[in-house]
Amino acid sequence: MKYAILITALLSFVISACNQHSDQNTELAKPFQIITPQFAKGYQVEVYDKFKLIKVFHSKKTTADTITYALVPKDLIDSNHSTLKESGALVVPTPIERLICFSTTHVGQLNALGLGQFLVGFPNPSYLTSAINKGSLTDIGEVSQLRLEEMVGLESELIMAYAMDGLTLPRMVTEHKISPFVYNLDYLEDHPLGQAEWMKFIAYFFDEAPRAEQLFEQVVRRYDSLKTLANKASVSPQVMSGNFYGNIWYAPGGHSWMAHYINDAGGKYITSNQSAGSQSLTFEQIWQDAQNADVWIGLGPFYSLNQIKETDHRYTLFAPFKNKQVYNYILSDNGAGANAYFELGAARPDLVLADLIDILHPGLLKGHRRNFY
Repeated sequence: MKYAILITALLSFVISACNQHSDQNTELAKPFQIITPQFAKGYQVEVYDKFKLIKVFHSKKTTADTITYALVPKDLIDSNHSTLKESGALVVPTPIERLICFSTTHVGQLNALGLGQFLVGFPNPSYLTSAINKGSLTDIGEVSQLRLEEMVGLESELIMAYAMDGLTLPRMVTEHKISPFVYNLDYLEDHPLGQAEWMKFIAYFFDEAPRAEQLFEQVVRRYDSLKTLANKASVSPQVMSGNFYGNIWYAPGGHSWMAHYINDAGGKYITSNQSAGSQSLTFEQIWQDAQNADVWIGLGPFYSLNQIKETDHRYTLFAPFKNKQVYNYILSDNGAGANAYFELGAARPDLVLADLIDILHPGLLKGHRRNFY
């Protein structure tokens, strides 16, 4: 997936490891506060007197599908470590000061929070546009061939990974005695604000939750204000999205984060599929639904209408191509793989929404300068 620098992981291995003592887990006292995110569905925070538990849900909020992280202040780690470990939680001393991560979306959220200086390692930093200390970041290799010795030498306090099926990162971490790892599953969220709310998840490991709360509240207020403005527009342009890979047209589902963006920007996303993920269509299907669309937003690695035309002549048949109403998130793309859309855009969906409103309703946001499209 181009949207992030992915580190694949065998999630079932982690969940099994987290619950391998399920028959003998130590029962913890009830938390005095449970924090449920406003939009994000993938995690929950339980606050105890001397530590916090963050529960990450891969798909269903069940014990077998949950990874639990215990965030314990460094000066209290000795008195809490044994009990928490026996409970099945993965213990992380906080606040951390040295982080390795693998996703550009995580980097964008770090920088938005003013925490980018704590990032010490990343796979191929040339894919980044905004890391505060990009010049001093250690390149830990490509995801498929990580430089494990260098990762160990960085003495990071945490690895933040992107969970997918495949490479057994947990076993690799254990064998090479690399720092604790956590999974950030922001990519599973189906709403832009849900993805952005994972900035709070990141902030907990730095003891900076209040900072994240404040920033996220500002983002939500502006997003909602823009959405209200867009919904007052007199027209709702018909919007298509996606592109061909071979003979299959891949497009966001009707409940995906992109569909939310389009609808919240005052457009009408053309789809009969109501999934939160992607959909696969034949040419005949997308042609029947979207041949007369008003606007085409988001279409993969294309930089010009001429490139689109040369790639597949069928693109030229759609009305948005003929009318030059094709928009892509390439404004902040440096041509070498780095794009702020996949960094800042993940933390600031209000900025993305403003761009889309400007596209669908020209003049509604007077003086707006686009950030991504």
